[in-house]
Formats: sequence, C-alpha cells, structure tokens
Amino acid sequence: ALELFEIVGDVISRGYVLSNMATILHKKGDIDASQRALNEALDIAINHKSLTLQATVYGSLGVLYGSIGEYGKALEFMQRGLDVEEQLGDLTSMTASYGNIGVIYYYLGDLVSALDYHQRALDLSIKLDMAWMTAVSTGNIGGAYVGLGDHATGAEYFRRAIPLHEAVGNRGSIARVTGNLGIALRENGELEEAVTHFRTAYQLDRDLGNTDEMFFAAANLIYTLILCGDVDEARTIIDQLDGQSPTDPHSVALYRSALGHMQRVDGDLDAAHQLLTEALDIAKEIGSTEITMSMHKDLRELAKERNDFEGYIAHNTIFLQLTEEIKGRAATSRVANMQAERAMAAEREERARERAVLYSTLPKHIADRVVRGDDVSGDHYDHAAVLFLDIVGFTTHSSEHPPSVITDLLGTIFARFDEICATHGVTKVKTIGDAYLCFKGDGTAEENARGVAETAVAMQNTTFSWPGGHQGGLQVGAAEGLRVGSPVQFRVGVHIGPATAGIIGTERLQYDIWGDTVNMASRMESTGEAGKIHVSEAFASFLAHARNDIPVPHSVRSDIPSVPHVEGERVIPSDSEEPFPIPYSLFPRGEIEVKGKGVITTYWLEGPLT
Repeated sequence: ALELFEIVGDVISRGYVLSNMATILHKKGDIDASQRALNEALDIAINHKSLTLQATVYGSLGVLYGSIGEYGKALEFMQRGLDVEEQLGDLTSMTASYGNIGVIYYYLGDLVSALDYHQRALDLSIKLDMAWMTAVSTGNIGGAYVGLGDHATGAEYFRRAIPLHEAVGNRGSIARVTGNLGIALRENGELEEAVTHFRTAYQLDRDLGNTDEMFFAAANLIYTLILCGDVDEARTIIDQLDGQSPTDPHSVALYRSALGHMQRVDGDLDAAHQLLTEALDIAKEIGSTEITMSMHKDLRELAKERNDFEGYIAHNTIFLQLTEEIKGRAATSRVANMQAERAMAAEREERARERAVLYSTLPKHIADRVVRGDDVSGDHYDHAAVLFLDIVGFTTHSSEHPPSVITDLLGTIFARFDEICATHGVTKVKTIGDAYLCFKGDGTAEENARGVAETAVAMQNTTFSWPGGHQGGLQVGAAEGLRVGSPVQFRVGVHIGPATAGIIGTERLQYDIWGDTVNMASRMESTGEAGKIHVSEAFASFLAHARNDIPVPHSVRSDIPSVPHVEGERVIPSDSEEPFPIPYSLFPRGEIEVKGKGVITTYWLEGPLT
C-alpha cells in the first residue's frame, strides 16, 4: 500500500498507512519501528497541513510513549492531538483523548486531573452514545477515586463499570475492572471479597492470554493472599507463572513487589529488600507516583523489621510527603470543588432543558413570566379577539391515508399558522386534533380585532392539498412528499369579548383560554362554511371602527353598535381609496340560530375580489 500510494502521489493516504503500520508494530512490541513510522507520518501531516492526520498521529505517539513509561512525552503529544481534535470539532476522537490523558495523569499521580479528564470522557461518551467508552471511563473514574483514598466511591464506580463492559462483550476490560474492584475492597479492609475478585480477574486474563494483565492481577492476588495468611495459594500462583514474565513496567514493578512480600514471609529480609527496591526503581523510572508511594510504604515496614532506623526514617518521610501530595487537603479541596462545579453545571443543564421544554409548550411571553416566578394562573382581557379554525372534511380524508402522512400534513399546516400568528402578534393557544385556537388580547379592542382579522385572512389564503388525486406533481405549501389532490379547506370563526387566559395544571403545564367569548368563537366556526371566515357582530363592529380610525365610545364597549344589516352591503368597501393595511371586506350573512345564543346577526370576512 505504501508503494502504491507513493506511485500515485497520494501522500496523505501514505501517512495513514504509516500510522496503521505503527499501531501493528507497537502491538508486536517493536517500539522503535513504531516510533519511526509515526514520526514519518507526522512529517507528512505537518508538511501537507492535514489536521486530521496530525490528530491521529499525535494521539498514537502519546499512547506509544505512555506504554513505555515516558509520561511527560505522552502527555505532550496527547494534548497536541486533543487541541487539533477540538479545532476540527471531532467529538468522538476528543472522547478518546480525554480518557487517554486521564490515564497519564493517573500514572503521574495527579489524580485530581485524572478524575477531571475521565469525567469529561464519560460525559461526552454518554452524549455520543459510545457504550464502550462509557464503560471504560466509568472504571477509570473508580481508579482515580481509589488513588485519592475514597475506596468506597471507587468500588461503586467499578461495580457500575463491570455490567457496562459485559454489555459490549469486552472480556479483557471485565478482567481489569474486576481486579481494580479487588484493590478498592482490599484497601477498604474487605480482604476475602477482594481475593474473590482477584481470582476472577487472574483466571480471565490467563484464559485470554493477556500476559501483562495476568501478572498485574497475580501480583495483587499474591499480596492479598499473604495478608489473609493463605501463603500456600500464593506460592501456587507464583509456581504457575514460573518461566513467564511481563513486559509492561507497571506489571513488572508490582509482581516484583509481590515476590518481595513472599520473601519477607519466608524470612529472607535481604531478598525482600532487593525485590522491593527494584520495584521502587522501576516506579520512579516510569514516573508512577502511586507505585512509588506504595513501595516506600512497604520498604518503611521492612526497614523496621531489619532494624534499619535510617531507612525507616527516609522511606517514611517520602511516603508521607507523597501521601500529602496525592491525598492531602489541597487534593481533597480540588476534588470537592470539581464535584461542586460539575453538580452546578448539571443543575444549569437541567434548568436549560426544563426551560427549553417550557418555551416549546407555552407562548414566549408566558414562559418568560413563569421563569421569573410570576403568577400566570389567569389573566383577564376585556376585549380578547378569539379565532377558532377547523379543517373541513378532516375525518373523511384522514381515514383514507396512513396516520404518518396525515400527521406530516398537519405539522406543515400548523407550523405555517404559527408563523402567521407570530407575524401579527397573535398568541397561539393550542391545537386540538385538526382544530387551531389563537387569540389577541394585549391591545385595544380595535387593535386586537385588526390583528386577528389579518391572521384569519392569511390563514385562509394559504394553499395546501390533500394527498392523492390525479394531477401529479407537488404543490407549493403542501407537505413534502404528498401528491396533489383536492385543496385543504378551512372553516374559521372569530368573536371578541371578555376572556381569561392562563396556565392550567402544575405537573404538565398547559396554556389555555376560557370564557363565553371562546365558546362564541367556537360557535362561529361550527356554523360557518368551508373556505370562509365567520365573525360575530361584535367583532365586525370593532373591526369597522378599526378600519375607519373611529374610536368606539366607552359607553358602547358593553353595548356594541350594530353594523348595517342590508344583505350584500359592504361595511368596508374593498375599492376604497383610503389607505388600509390589510385587504379584507365584511359582508353581512344575516341572522342565524346559534346554540345557547338564539338568533344573532353575523358577517363574512373576506379578502378583496379578484
């Protein structure tokens, strides 16, 4: 592949091949060859300004240096990779980088930073639904808490991580986290349960052929068995591993430490000192603060048995110093602050979600008041202009098509009506099946009448079609994917008068409007005709005054004057030379019987004739 890409001049692809080769070489243990391949790939990425390749190679170099204990270089390259990923907005790669950086900080003994980065990885992996990374990050957070001395919280996170790993079928990670749970339990004094988990982890790693992980689990199992007094089983584990050796420096250090403890049990204190000192040297060489601290503690206890007073003082001093650095007040305070910040951030995020739901279900000005804590249980309006709209023949048409098609059509229609309401300052209240309810009550009676009239005319002027028909093609205004059929018709009713609007309920908030004015608007709609706007005499009167800029006398507001009842006579001529902001006309319909109201006079509101 390298030769082919070189022949065709595809340099960037050649860089990716080198990066993939480096990963394979790393797994085979050829660190030098892996490093050379990555350096060549990095040169290509930088020279050809490929940010994506740069991010990939930086991350791989970080992992490589971390595997050989060069944590400073590992952190440097991982951070460079993260910077590029953030620049690219590559959230998936950022999640992995957060986790890897957290691991390096853990090895460096900066457990607070480790906890911070693992928590970032967890948050992002949950957001992106990355199951495997969620499991890994959960376990790593447990490790950070154990390192900080909070063994109970660490064990809790390990217990969460195990079923997450089981769900994705990662047996190697199950073994690792099970062993880590054993460490948390041992440090918490639960030795027998710890041994059970170490045995499980050790056997899993043996079955999987994970040599380094197997030695890591074996070292912990041997040490814990010695603490429990079960020296014979500890010897059996050592015998099983005879002739094998780990390569990972952490496993090497821990296993030599375990062998040192066995020599100590056997009474060979000098051999024990030699093995523990070798483990300490490895830990210091790779920069593992955690293992270094543990080895100084073990060497301190061994010095006491060897009557090495100076050695005891030296190891005790360093042990206490490291303990304070890792688990002292400053670290505890930083963890507490970080947890508090995350709790507040989670609370802010929850409030933002609640607010988003609030604004999606309530009119904006009402939602604003709810957020401020105002009482919105009922606002009274003296002159609320209320509009009811119903889709003609909805039941018949909806029975002829799949529910999803009808739902899409309704969504398109009502979304357009929402836009119209917003344009004219009208408040949408709700939809009820195929019905639409809105009102305007924040202005004068004339302003409210005018706004709702403009809204009603605009709604009737929209063009939508039922799916089906024989014309073919699509029509502007129709829901996407629907064939042109018969036009969708609306029946609109409008009335004006006193009404109350507010929020009903406490659990599932719903904004509504009620009162006789609403009932009357509904009657106007139900007694109307397809494609027409049916308005009450009260609404027509206020609209006429709004048209002629004649204020309605205060004495008239409760006793609305009549509009001429001559059939066909226009109250507002469409050909008037006077300027008028909307092109509508009023025509008397005559007297009709309205349920609960008796015989009343009503009007048709229409646009200009063409």
